[in-house]
Amino acid sequence: MRLHGSLKNFFLFFTSLVFTLFLTSGCNQKPLEITYSGLFTDSLDEIILVNSPNEIILVDPASSPGNDTTLEVQVKGVSSGYTVGLYSDASCTATEVQSGVASGTTISLITPVLSEGSYTFYAKSTDTASNSSTCSSASVFYELDLTDPPVPDGLSLINPASSPGNDTTLEVQITGVESGNTVVVYSDVGCTATVQSGVSSGAAINLTTPVLAEGDHTFYAKSTDQANNSSVCSTASVFYKLDLTDPPVPNELILVDPASSPANDPSLEVQINGVESGDTVGLYSNDVCSDFVVEGISSGTTISLITPDLSEASYKF
Repeated sequence: MRLHGSLKNFFLFFTSLVFTLFLTSGCNQKPLEITYSGLFTDSLDEIILVNSPNEIILVDPASSPGNDTTLEVQVKGVSSGYTVGLYSDASCTATEVQSGVASGTTISLITPVLSEGSYTFYAKSTDTASNSSTCSSASVFYELDLTDPPVPDGLSLINPASSPGNDTTLEVQITGVESGNTVVVYSDVGCTATVQSGVSSGAAINLTTPVLAEGDHTFYAKSTDQANNSSVCSTASVFYKLDLTDPPVPNELILVDPASSPANDPSLEVQINGVESGDTVGLYSNDVCSDFVVEGISSGTTISLITPDLSEASYKF
C-alpha cells in the first residue's frame, strides 16, 4: 500500500481479539464469547510525501519572446536525488520534454530543439522509490519567434525638411515598422554604422541624430523585434547635406537699367557679381544689409535683380 503522506514505520497494534459466536438450538440463541489476548503487528509500507516543484524560471534566454530554439529553465522546490521531469501540459501527462536528477533544491534543464510557437512548461518530481508528486501549478511561458520583422520601407526628413541645411542634428522619420520593434538608423548601405535607435510605438518612428559633421549623409534603417530577429537593411534611404560654410561675399554691383545715375526710372535693374549658383542673393539699401529690397536665386556667378518702384531719393545698394 502506498499513499501520499509523511509518516514512516507505521504499525497496527492489536492487544486482544474478542470473537462472539451465537449458538442456535431451535428457537433459542445463546452467545458464546471466545477471547484471545496477544500482540499482532502488521508493518505498512512507508508513506512518503513528494512535494511538487514550486517555481520554474527562464534562464537562457532569460525572457520571452526569443529566437533560441533550445531553452534552459530552472526548476525550484525539488529534493536532492529526485528525478525532475519537464512537461508541456498542465497535467504532466504529455511526452516528457526533458528530465534530470536534482543535486539540491534546484535543477536546470535544457529542452531539445523546439519548433516555432508558444510553450508553457510544468514539472513534477519523482523520488528514488518511484513516488511522484502531482504536476506543478507553477509554470513558465516561452514564445519561440523565428520570423524576421518587415524591412522599413521609407525614410524622410522632418527637421529640417529639406537638404542642404545647416542644422547639425537631423530628425528623420522611418515608416513600415511594427510597434515594439527596435528601429536603428545607419549611415551606410550595409547597416553597420549605427547613428541612432529607438523603440517604435506604431507603424512609424521619428529619430533624431546626434551632432553631425559637415558633409553629405545618406541614412538607412533596419528593425529588430522583441525576439531579437532582425530585418535586412532597408533599400529606402534619405539624403542630407550639412553645409556650415558661408558663401563668398558678392564682389561687385553695377547698374544695368538705367546704366547710370542720376536717372528718372523708379525701378532699377542691378547686376551682382561674385556669387555662386543656387545661392539666394539679397539686395539691401544699407551697408549692414538690414533694409531689404529684393532677392533672387542665382543660376551662375552673376544675377540681375530688379527693384520695386523707388521713391525719389538717393540710394546706395
